[in-house]
Amino acid sequence: MIFKKQGFCCVFLLWVLGVSLSFAAVEIPIYKGVNRAYQVALINQSSPDTSDALVQTIKNDFNFTGSFHFQALTSSAINIPAWQKQKPVLDYVMILKTQPSSNGSYTVDGRLVAVASGQTLWQKQFSDISSKDLSALGHQIADAWYENITGKRGYFQTHLAIVRHKMDQYNNWTYQLLISKYDGSNPQLILSQSEPIITPTFSPDGRSISYVSYDNSQMKVYQMDLASAKRYVLADFQGINSAPTYAPNSKSMVMALTKGAGDQTNLYQLNMQYGNLIALTKQGTNTSPSFAPNGKSLAFVSDREGNLQVYAYDFATKSVHKLSVSGKQNFDPHYVADGQKIALLHQEASGGGIVLSLLDLYSGQIEPLSKSTLDKSLAVAPNGQMIAYVTDYKNAGGHLAFVAIDGTMHKKLATQLGAVQAVAWSGFLT
Repeated sequence: MIFKKQGFCCVFLLWVLGVSLSFAAVEIPIYKGVNRAYQVALINQSSPDTSDALVQTIKNDFNFTGSFHFQALTSSAINIPAWQKQKPVLDYVMILKTQPSSNGSYTVDGRLVAVASGQTLWQKQFSDISSKDLSALGHQIADAWYENITGKRGYFQTHLAIVRHKMDQYNNWTYQLLISKYDGSNPQLILSQSEPIITPTFSPDGRSISYVSYDNSQMKVYQMDLASAKRYVLADFQGINSAPTYAPNSKSMVMALTKGAGDQTNLYQLNMQYGNLIALTKQGTNTSPSFAPNGKSLAFVSDREGNLQVYAYDFATKSVHKLSVSGKQNFDPHYVADGQKIALLHQEASGGGIVLSLLDLYSGQIEPLSKSTLDKSLAVAPNGQMIAYVTDYKNAGGHLAFVAIDGTMHKKLATQLGAVQAVAWSGFLT
């Protein structure tokens, strides 16, 4: 059955706009040899105590990437010749000026200067900004500056979906779905229930989230509208309903179903408007689909040749070819934004660790990104420059962690979120 509407249940849903959880997060940064970081400076020409949230947000965003190093300047004056003589060599200067308005709001001026050329790369004024919106504006400005410097869109206004589980004093498990900022901060509880929550995934526009759970022991694929908090059943066929993923154009979804035919799942494409299904695979067990950025092909996991390996399905030719060949098994594939690499979980030898790794689709080589031995879930930032993943940190259960796509920055978050089980990263929301 498809597209069955579920009524709002306050026992299950604590809506994102209504419940904010104040969990302290302790960052545990781990760095390996980095390429030269961008050398930047931030000049704050604001009135005293008017821009603390704005400045701190911007610095936090850039520091999170591991690709930027902030230098101190001796003066807040605009002095390009002096900047050009700065040691170490200064690449960019960020300039902020926040001024209070008579109505209690703020006017914010931002400017980004390339030091070597003296050219202003970006300049903009924002008016009528309330004090509570200064931090949000900081993410917006950071995104713009990041794109002007790196040539890639910033991800500082995106969200994560996080699944955790907790045991109460009576040894009963509770499973919860949270939406946080891109770095795991400010988590908002949107779903709490006694049944597991599996494989969350955002719709491309970020307005909905799909996941797998159980109802009366029946596995179902759900979609939740994040504006109304209403849930809809997308698939509750006999047997296994699992692993939903949206097409980049939002017109379809691919999921893994048995449809009552044994325990081997196959991939089916669901038309989101009309609800009809098209079978894509027939051989072996097939699961964990991930669309290529252009929507023309699909990576997935299959045991059709024995061990779990990653394959690709071409929608034009309806053909399947193998992508991963090394190691004991590879699974949970996620395309990187350029479509040239796939992030996945890799096990090199039987009984060995399960490690977040990167598959180069041209060379076929798989390079580890994590130093852990039990990574469990992963999600790639929409610009392809950062990966969030769940890892068993010091045998303390699932922790949320991050690694730059080039392996130059590793960061684990020690939080009070409980045991994290899964993570998903939204697309660009602005």
